[in-house]
Amino acid sequence: MTVNVQFRFRCGLPSMAFDNVRLRGSWDEQGRPSNDWTSHPMQRSRDEDGYDVFVIRVPFPDDEIGAHFRWGIELDRPGASGLWAIAAEVDDENSTRRERSFDLQQGIAPQTYYLTWIGRLGANRVERRNSADGIRFSVWAPNARDVSLVLADPAIGYIADDGTGTVATIRMRRTVDGFWSVETSEDHGLSDFDSMVGTPYMYRVTRDDGSLAYRTDIWSLMQIGAGDFDPDGAIYHGSPAALDGPQSCSVVCDPKRVVLPSGQELAAEAFWADEFAGGRKLPDRLEDLVIYELHVTPVGPGLEFRNRQQFHGVDAECREMLDEDDGIIKRAGRGLAETEGAHRRSC
Repeated sequence: MTVNVQFRFRCGLPSMAFDNVRLRGSWDEQGRPSNDWTSHPMQRSRDEDGYDVFVIRVPFPDDEIGAHFRWGIELDRPGASGLWAIAAEVDDENSTRRERSFDLQQGIAPQTYYLTWIGRLGANRVERRNSADGIRFSVWAPNARDVSLVLADPAIGYIADDGTGTVATIRMRRTVDGFWSVETSEDHGLSDFDSMVGTPYMYRVTRDDGSLAYRTDIWSLMQIGAGDFDPDGAIYHGSPAALDGPQSCSVVCDPKRVVLPSGQELAAEAFWADEFAGGRKLPDRLEDLVIYELHVTPVGPGLEFRNRQQFHGVDAECREMLDEDDGIIKRAGRGLAETEGAHRRSC
């Protein structure tokens, strides 16, 4: 008898030039523990979000139940072969190994590695073959007793602590690893993705002590507020534009479209077409990439942004500091920089 284990590698990116993706594991050809790791080619597929996912099912003898196995992903890209795709180190301060592991059990869940969480959290498109694409809302709240999606009145863009401003409440289900989720096929209150674009929403979280809290989505691509007013949980009847962005509702956005300040819409591919300068070699190894994430709200003592203009001003200063010609990136090597504010009413 055997125990079949499914392995999944999900990059979370719409298109990546990955090739020859292999599962590598600490077992031999018979599925028994071995110090010499074996390699298994994985099959490319598409998950329900429209992203690439690589899958393989491996049989293990049932007399190895309880055995501990380690595994990882190896892949090729144009001009670079044998790249190790596990980015996270194991939870051991004395080790720098980048790998996953599991104990073999009957009925074991699929072993999945997410290179990124893009498409896993927030409001995302769900591809459907014979009908319009649906939508899925997902949030990570491991200590919550219960979580609901609340759709808000777009004329207000805010949900008070007593629930005022809510136009619909949709119960979410707990899935794995502390995630809560709901999608079109599970509730008639959710229509197709395109119809939901522009919808303001929040999450209603029942904390572990039973108290309620309304929270914005830290994975949202947009907040409805563009001003500096914080109702601080009180009932609000003003304009959405006057709200402080982090306190206001999150908004469903289509990442395939970019709306410019002028109101003009562009396809995302067109917007990003000139992202990379010609002749500049891009890093092809994880070891060559330095990532900076700057939370600019606490850049200085007591610093708070009262409006978007102030934020963009500091954002520009941070990017100048990270400029490749004069700043940190030149000293540290090729990198990526991201600046972001804080969702103060977030999970």
